[in-house]
Amino acid sequence: MKANYNRRRLTAMLAGIQKSIDMFAAQGIDNVHFTAQFLKHGKKQNGILRGDPHNFQAQIRTYVQSEEADTVKIEFVDETTGKTIYNKVLTELQLAGSANIESKQAEGQSNDSGLGGEGGLGEAQVNALVDKRVEARERESEYQRTRKELEELQRKYDQLENDYDEVEETLKAKKETEYYMGIIGAAFPGLAPLFAGTPLAQAANFLAGTSDLNGSALSAPKESTNPEADSLVGMMSEFCQRLSTQQISAIHLLFMAFEKDETNIQRALQTITSNPPPFN
Repeated sequence: MKANYNRRRLTAMLAGIQKSIDMFAAQGIDNVHFTAQFLKHGKKQNGILRGDPHNFQAQIRTYVQSEEADTVKIEFVDETTGKTIYNKVLTELQLAGSANIESKQAEGQSNDSGLGGEGGLGEAQVNALVDKRVEARERESEYQRTRKELEELQRKYDQLENDYDEVEETLKAKKETEYYMGIIGAAFPGLAPLFAGTPLAQAANFLAGTSDLNGSALSAPKESTNPEADSLVGMMSEFCQRLSTQQISAIHLLFMAFEKDETNIQRALQTITSNPPPFN
């Protein structure tokens, strides 16, 4: 005659496990099966190899009754990863007799862990909480690492930006210097005589290509054959000393126009004398 199983105890235990099963979907675990090993006085009976969680309670009750099992070892497996996501040992399922020591020890270990038992969190729920905390710590660690990398990149970007501005300013200054040096260099062949006897004579002669930086003549100077021209050059040199760079450049352009076409001298003179500036 078969012993009667402890219906009330089994129902309560299965209800607790069902809560954990209901959590699987919330955790994104959809493809799950369970295995169940039934024992009677410590001896293995028939078991369930790949049970359907949707019919979990009915299958367990049927096997407990048919196998007169006093102990059931249940394990839920994620088929995607092959990992165990929940396990539980049910003991003292029969009213007649008692569970074997091994089953009691297994239950005791499970209860001592604080992960199972009636009225407490199921192991799947606890595992879910642990996983969430681990993920939160990993996210925080990744956030801190990413923030440090971003700060370092920002620092390097700022440095590169400063370097770029300095290079750009240097290049701009160089271009401006080359531009004005080109103008002055082109101007001084005609203006160099105007600076004779002045502190600018050495630089003027260098830019004009008539001496080196030390003032050494590059070619023997020609003897003057026109004293009046020499006197006029001296006067113009003194006059140019009072002018700004812009005014000197204007005079240079005027000289270039005269050199290109000497008739411009008379036209310029006529323009100046026929349009005298108004008196203040």
